[in-house]
Amino acid sequence: MTTRNDRSTLVAAAATSIIVGFSPIATDIALDQLGPAALAMLRYGVAMIFLLPIALGARGEVSRRDTFCIGALGVAQFALLVFLFNVSLAYISAARAIVLFSTMPLFVMLIQVARGEEAYSRKRALAIFACVFGVAVCLSAGWIGSGRGSQWIGDLCALASALIGAVCSIAFGPFMRRCGTTNVSIIAISTAVIALILATAVEGVPDLRALNSASISMVLLLGGGSALAFWLWVWALGRGEASVIISYLAAAPVVTAIFQVLLLREPLTIEVVVGGLLVSLGLVALNQRIDLPKVEKLEPEPRVTIRSAE
Repeated sequence: MTTRNDRSTLVAAAATSIIVGFSPIATDIALDQLGPAALAMLRYGVAMIFLLPIALGARGEVSRRDTFCIGALGVAQFALLVFLFNVSLAYISAARAIVLFSTMPLFVMLIQVARGEEAYSRKRALAIFACVFGVAVCLSAGWIGSGRGSQWIGDLCALASALIGAVCSIAFGPFMRRCGTTNVSIIAISTAVIALILATAVEGVPDLRALNSASISMVLLLGGGSALAFWLWVWALGRGEASVIISYLAAAPVVTAIFQVLLLREPLTIEVVVGGLLVSLGLVALNQRIDLPKVEKLEPEPRVTIRSAE
């Protein structure tokens, strides 16, 4: 199946980045009463409930082998990735961690080029770099003075989470095309929920009866948003080029900054404006294709043999 970056695919990728960009604000509110593992477990548990009605009408069968592989990818995407990113926050600032995590599109492009799935393009590499640099500019104030000791541990964890996200983004594509978006989504999220239940047991089970209305609302919002975002994400990955689709996630930190200005009344800084423009220009450049003229292969002219007359 050939991939194509049509309008619906890019709209799905853009919608995913908006949902992901709003998630940190909702997460920050919910973390007042819930631990990281418990919040992740409830978040994706609600997402699984939202996906169940759709899953009941899903078509196609999923083999036992595919179920195992999709489940493993789900655990990596929703449990291991989140764990490493949370560990990075113990050593570096959130702004620095997000900038390092936004290198995921670069990892995707390098892996796809190494596998021969995509041709290397200097223009695409520069566009992805513009997205990452735009995120760095947007969050530059948080990057400076972020030392908490052993920063290299936080940097490695953030980069490792980006690498895991890149590998999962590529690996989900074939399963989505073979098994269907809904089947992949429900298997990946439900398997991750099982792993997160075990993590919550280690962290400590929260008293859900003590949750206030704000925390409950944020959990429901996060769960519904996660279900929609992941469904759109795997659907787009099954149709478009991975490096282009993942590049849209670079806009998520900029979206977060915009929501902070609109909802939390934080001041709009020049860094947010310039960073947002760089990310926007990078995404526009990624979707501008230049069709190179095809060079026709010239057939060799037939050799003419001149015989002397006898």
